Amino acid sequence: MSGRYGLDAREEGVRTMAAMLAAAVALRHAVLAEWVLADAAPHEVERNVRAVAGEALRRVARAFPDLDRPAGAGGVTAAAP
Repeated sequence: MSGRYGLDAREEGVRTMAAMLAAAVALRHAVLAEWVLADAAPHEVERNVRAVAGEALRRVARAFPDLDRPAGAGGVTAAAP
């Protein structure tokens, strides 16, 4: 995807952002599993997973303003919960 947006995948900033995005996805999965295993109501699962994933993606976007793309342009900008 980095080539699609004119970024060099070998650059440390791009690699670091990719690692942080992968960590955000792993966190989302962990939170989902935690709430499902706790037998939470579906709306609680969705609310909590969205809150954690949204916060993680917003923080990645803030950490890399030079690499982030506006919503709709394929960036990591997350919608507010």
